[in-house]
Amino acid sequence: MSEFQLARLLGEVRGKRVVELGCGDGTRAVALARGGASVIAIDPSAAAVAATRQKAGEHEVRVEVHTGDFADLAFLRGDSVDVALAEGSLSGLADLGRVFRQVQRVLRAGAWFAFSLPHPFAFCVDVEPEPTGSLPLARPFLGRSYFDIEPVDGRYVHRIGDVFALLGRVGFRVDTLLEPQPASSPRGPAMIPTDIIWRARKVGS
Repeated sequence: MSEFQLARLLGEVRGKRVVELGCGDGTRAVALARGGASVIAIDPSAAAVAATRQKAGEHEVRVEVHTGDFADLAFLRGDSVDVALAEGSLSGLADLGRVFRQVQRVLRAGAWFAFSLPHPFAFCVDVEPEPTGSLPLARPFLGRSYFDIEPVDGRYVHRIGDVFALLGRVGFRVDTLLEPQPASSPRGPAMIPTDIIWRARKVGS
């Protein structure tokens, strides 16, 4: 299976029913289908749904695609899904609880839910502007409080403690929390993480 950010957290997907929230251009859904999974993808963007269908056709794999809200999973029976993922698609949601509750409902007991969110600290840091043609010597600085939850550029700030508590309340147990270091840029090595990756397991027997 081709690698994408969350791929290694999903485990073996062959023969499993996988739901992806936010299919983008279809790269992840197709990779999962080529790995032997039965893939169901949902996205509010009609363009993303069309792109995913086209990519699945090009690679001759079957992906079931739906246009709709991430929390509108009524077309799926409870306890019928083996794996759920959402890579970079939840940052525009103010209320993660609606999605978490629906994902918990459709997952089988013990199944994984892996997702990524913008790292809350990344919203706090800004960089000094550089004059045109200058050397890349600008320094980052704290531009807002960590406790400010106002959205930035259409993305919502979900603090680590809040997400952890919410997952527990709806019936998940977190087992993995990653803060990957971004690639270096012309400014030098990255100093703060831009994303945080979660993996939680549905509690139950």
